[in-house]
Amino acid sequence: MEPTRESIAAPRRELTDAEKEAISESVMVKLGGSHHRDFKWFPLVIRSHDHFVDFCGLVSGDDIVGEYDIHDYNAEFRKFYAQLKFERGTLSKVNVISIGRSMSDNIPTAVDSICIQDGYNLNR
Repeated sequence: MEPTRESIAAPRRELTDAEKEAISESVMVKLGGSHHRDFKWFPLVIRSHDHFVDFCGLVSGDDIVGEYDIHDYNAEFRKFYAQLKFERGTLSKVNVISIGRSMSDNIPTAVDSICIQDGYNLNR
């Protein structure tokens, strides 16, 4: 699994707070839980596929045990892949395609493949 030539050359930018909010709400709906989750955000790789821009990030999982809370350094994170649609420079739609397993198992998944090809390095 390697990034494509196009994704390596694509410009990148930080997500706005409004974009992070829209993405996190869509991920929460997909996960079906109402409790708080933490996110790790990565720069958006600006490369359009059929009017959508792929985005990959991390969301805290359900693997919290005992007295540890979601802010513990040992909290498990899961990779997610979403397609973002922008209209006139504003995020208009978020489609969460997939949420992977816990990162601690180190087994590559389809989410890993898509994210790496699109230029995201979620293992850093």
